[in-house]
Amino acid sequence: MSTISYAQKLLDPRWQKKRLEVMQDNDFACNICGDSEATLHVHHNMYLKGKEPWEYELEQFSLLCKNCHAMEHADKDNLFFEVMSRLHLDGPQCKKEVAIIIAGFSYYDYEPEIDFHRELYELGRNLSEAYWSIIDRKASK
Repeated sequence: MSTISYAQKLLDPRWQKKRLEVMQDNDFACNICGDSEATLHVHHNMYLKGKEPWEYELEQFSLLCKNCHAMEHADKDNLFFEVMSRLHLDGPQCKKEVAIIIAGFSYYDYEPEIDFHRELYELGRNLSEAYWSIIDRKASK
């Protein structure tokens, strides 16, 4: 079974149609600097598990000139952004759940109201304790 590369998917007519829709929706101008003369790139603001490049809503894209697109990727070339952008989140509730785990990890003052969120918060706290235990062991060597 052959898998189609991402570059090949960008040649698909469905992507070309979505790309044109994004460009039209943004008046053929960069969302950051407003340049309408430079080469424009359609940028996915996030990726979701199982979605093809053309299956996103218009508001999930940015239209960026070549320079701003390069800066966008350079600015986000850090582990946190890369991990967060690759999480396969299926909606705002999942994002909240990730935030609750991070809140627990950072001991943010938060009182979850539902059992599942309390469990996620405690998971974050447990991860934090395990992390600091490893850091302490490493420092004492």
